[in-house]
Amino acid sequence: MSEWFIRQEDVEIGPVDGRSLLDMIRGGSVTTDTLVRKNDSAWFQAGAVGGLFEAAAESTTEYFCPDCSSKVVKPPCICPHCGIQLSYARAKVSEHKIQGFQPKPKPKRSNSVQKWLQRVQTPRQK
Repeated sequence: MSEWFIRQEDVEIGPVDGRSLLDMIRGGSVTTDTLVRKNDSAWFQAGAVGGLFEAAAESTTEYFCPDCSSKVVKPPCICPHCGIQLSYARAKVSEHKIQGFQPKPKPKRSNSVQKWLQRVQTPRQK
């Protein structure tokens, strides 16, 4: 498992796991200018680590027991609080906006099926 280290004001923080690093980005304590390193690699600005801020900006889903409202893992599972077997749970989806980070727009989907239908439906000229 990868370990991350963060340098803020000449203080090294870590090791932290990837999930904690993403939470720190979402919380604003790690910015694109913050120095980070993975395991024993060199220090880089966090914004230069490919995919890091994109991962932090993705939505997350938390699940809750419909009976007692305790947080649970994605079903199927057993609620750790009330002990019932869950085949479903209430889901809470959180969108994350990272200050100072603008995600790249997703590429447009191809409309090749529409073009194909137009070619098929258009009568051929002789």
